Amino acid sequence: MKLLSVLAFTMGVLTAVLGGPSPSPQIMPPPPLIIPSQYYLRANAPNTPFHNRPVVRFPQSHMLGLENFTVHPATTPVYFLPIPIPGKETFAMQVPYSGDDMSETPYVTAIVSKGSHTASMKILSMPDPTATSTKDGCPGVEVTCVADQWSVSGGHPGVAMKGLKYEGWKGGWSVVKDAGTEGWHIYWVAKGEAAKAKRQFGMASVHDVDVDVVPVEAEGEN
Repeated sequence: MKLLSVLAFTMGVLTAVLGGPSPSPQIMPPPPLIIPSQYYLRANAPNTPFHNRPVVRFPQSHMLGLENFTVHPATTPVYFLPIPIPGKETFAMQVPYSGDDMSETPYVTAIVSKGSHTASMKILSMPDPTATSTKDGCPGVEVTCVADQWSVSGGHPGVAMKGLKYEGWKGGWSVVKDAGTEGWHIYWVAKGEAAKAKRQFGMASVHDVDVDVVPVEAEGEN
């Protein structure tokens, strides 16, 4: 089930429960559904060292990726709230923000170099995740920034939602050992681009992974 329809269904049930008539003393209402307030991204790559590693923001490159296993203490994952996009089966990933200037609201954003089918991930600030706002906040004219084109293959609130995708083109996730001592940057790449990266960096430096959307309440689960 798509995340958008899942969240819409869940919110509809909550509205019905909260807005309905008061129950009689003899009939107790059902317990409210628990909607996790925050999520994070986690690698799904069984039988590899990357399995269940959280996606973090690197302090030097400011890009997102999987941290080196030697970094201690480990960096906190990037937490976010999925924001359904009206009229679409996609969502934005809004990062917690405590400021008063809503034009500086941070979102996880796909960064695409001109003419490329490889997207890195960064956190950019903007009024909202629409194309116009994202364009205004995009660093430079040779890149395209997209914040409202994320989707998942399935799942429901309360458990890990499988298969995060960037809807810009068909592809998959790869982690690349190009972040120095920080770790492995993560990219959404078209099939042909993944093969190029493996030739450029070497097979040992590029690995294919899946990415799940995990509620913070399930952070300790495998």
